[in-house]
Amino acid sequence: MKLWKTAAAAVPLAALTVLVPVQADASTTAASSAPRCHYNVVHVKRGHYLAVRRHPRLHSKRVNRLHYNARHVLGGCKKVQEPHSKRHWVHVHPKKGKQAVNNRSGYSLSHYLHKVR
Repeated sequence: MKLWKTAAAAVPLAALTVLVPVQADASTTAASSAPRCHYNVVHVKRGHYLAVRRHPRLHSKRVNRLHYNARHVLGGCKKVQEPHSKRHWVHVHPKKGKQAVNNRSGYSLSHYLHKVR
């Protein structure tokens, strides 16, 4: 009789472990589910650069520069408004080489970025 009680108690525990979903790592879930858009740099003169800043503020430290002819720069789809200002910024993730000077991501003014997809 004791064997039957032990087996009956073990069945609900096994069923419970099967029904509980496995939680994914928060960093991988947020990165993969975030909307991604691509941008072309516009309104920048030949030979000049578009600044990429650490925070969405005009006086924030510049961490990177986008080339005047950068195409398909990966970035977020939402614009961020600068506090106490009418300026809007886009968080961009440029690649070193044809797009930017280095791989550091940051914010660029949305006026100079044209969404391509």
